[in-house]
Amino acid sequence: MLINLFYLFSGLLGLICFIIIIMQFKYNKLLNIYLLLSFKLLALNFLFKGLDGFNILCLTAKGHNAYYPFLIVIIPAMYLFFINIDKDSKKFNYKELVHFIFPVFLVVLNLLARRLLIESVPLFTIKLFFSILFEAYVIYYTTIIYIFLKNKIWNKELDLVNIKQNRIVKQWAFFIFYLYSLIVFHLIVVISLNLKSVNNLELNNYKFFPALLLNIMYFKILFTPEILYGYTVMQDKVKEHDKSNFILKDLWILDSLEGITNVQDKALGAKIAKYTSSYIHDIEKLVFKHEIFRNPNASLNDMANRLKIPKSHLTFVFKYLSRVSFTEFKKIVRIHDALQLIEKGYLQSNTIESLASKVGFSSYSPFYTTFKEVTGISPQIYIKKK
Repeated sequence: MLINLFYLFSGLLGLICFIIIIMQFKYNKLLNIYLLLSFKLLALNFLFKGLDGFNILCLTAKGHNAYYPFLIVIIPAMYLFFINIDKDSKKFNYKELVHFIFPVFLVVLNLLARRLLIESVPLFTIKLFFSILFEAYVIYYTTIIYIFLKNKIWNKELDLVNIKQNRIVKQWAFFIFYLYSLIVFHLIVVISLNLKSVNNLELNNYKFFPALLLNIMYFKILFTPEILYGYTVMQDKVKEHDKSNFILKDLWILDSLEGITNVQDKALGAKIAKYTSSYIHDIEKLVFKHEIFRNPNASLNDMANRLKIPKSHLTFVFKYLSRVSFTEFKKIVRIHDALQLIEKGYLQSNTIESLASKVGFSSYSPFYTTFKEVTGISPQIYIKKK
């Protein structure tokens, strides 16, 4: 009773996971058609097993056993899954169907042998022959998967621009291969132990372990945003949220790192990519809360010292993540400061010249010019409108 409920749960969880991730399929490097195929087949397999246990489908009573057809197709599908996440390809390639020829042939040959040779050849001999073929086939594909992952993904040099994403791909590939290997090892042991059974229905009694492993994978997918949404989509969501909290929202560009051509800047961009949002928040806090630009001589070096951030990092921020230069940024912040002071009634007891000096301008003339550039009108007209 409980085991059948567990199989039902595994099947339903697999289908739910399949439906959710297929909606993110297009933008997620960690998913492709072969993993989705495996998900669907495994989910249906356990769903049918659970329903069969409650005599809803009655597959066992009718002599049906979908164990081999389901799992043998998944073997090449897993190999193609790893091949395609390395290529970041989601398109179906008809040439890859060649990998499914042997497993389908093996299933058909097995069914024919059981029907045509059962009277002349002992069942044990038939099962031994196909078990050896099947196990050799599984070991072969598991070996080439391991060799491919070792050479192409696990030991691959990290792309400086996509270092975080590539690390996630490595971890994801290792996790999937680890679960796959456990399931394959379990399958080989079970098949070897059931050689003397009259049919393969006993194999269904050993599905708890692979179902448990698959549930672990389903929960990891559902509770890992990088896998569920894809690293790029998740980062876009984070950037969008971060940008919405900036004071000068239209000034910052968080998605401009891809266009960097300078090798040194590219390396630095990859190094500080995860800190850029916090850098911008710290910069805005320093200039608006602590009003560092009220000092007429405030420089980028002063800002770096106050923030305890390398000057090269701040130079990078204003070079690639800001729509304006550091000099222009200072002017904009000072006008923003002036507008805040006007709102608070500063000019009720002070002159415009005093306001210009207060916010960090050396004289009224550059204040006037910058004020008009930023607001579109002169300080006098702005004050009259207020």
